[in-house]
Parts: sequence; C-alpha cells; structure tokens
Amino acid sequence: MCTSAERAATEPAGCRYDGLVRASKDGAVAFSMRCADAGVDCAGFFTTQTEEELLRHIEVHASVAHPELDIAAVLENVGALIHQT
Repeated sequence: MCTSAERAATEPAGCRYDGLVRASKDGAVAFSMRCADAGVDCAGFFTTQTEEELLRHIEVHASVAHPELDIAAVLENVGALIHQT
C-alpha cells in the first residue's frame, strides 16, 4: 500500500493533494484513475485536466510506489481504467 511519503514523492508540480484526489490548483478536472483498479493494493487516485497529464502522474507514481511493476506494460494497458468526468 502507498504511504504518505510515497504519495508526496509522486506529487507533480502545480498540483495539490486532497485526500486521495489529485487535482489542478484551479479545481478543473476531467480524467481520473484509481490505482486499485489496476489490481494493486494502493489507495492512489489521480484526477487531472488532460489524459496526457494523467499518464505522467501514473508513470511517476508507478515507478516510485510500485517499482516491481513493468511500467511500459502499465502505461500500455491503463487506458481502459481511465475515466473521463
């Protein structure tokens, strides 16, 4: 499971952390993904304005919090787990 330190280490510049939701500073959101939906025991939940930004969050988070995973495979298969709001 992800720790607070791991979540803080994966916090990209320009974002804030509200509980389990990452959002832009202006509050506008459009794309989200829950780490647990990928089958890992993790409370990570990411919400961004663009799909490209979300993929960057996922890549950084996975490399720090889940180094045992094949990051390329994660990014290749994550599309089905992304929700647009």
